Amino acid sequence: MFINFAKNGDYDAMKHLELGFVGFGLIGGSIARSLKKQNEDVSVHVYSRRKNPALDEGMTEGVIDSIWYKLMSVFPPATSFFSVRRF
Repeated sequence: MFINFAKNGDYDAMKHLELGFVGFGLIGGSIARSLKKQNEDVSVHVYSRRKNPALDEGMTEGVIDSIWYKLMSVFPPATSFFSVRRF
């Protein structure tokens, strides 16, 4: 997956992008991994209803910056939210 933030590799407009994911599975993980690969100054925050060992693995690998188990928690301000759900 390739996501081009800006023409000619100009990432100045993308300084420290905060992303929130609701429903972080294969698609959300692929998006986050691609974004982190292209720009290390991206923060990925994930909401999950239940604990999941795969999310802990994502934290260990540096793909996920924080995991939230309650929506009422203080969720970091995010410029973009992704909701990925299986049908």
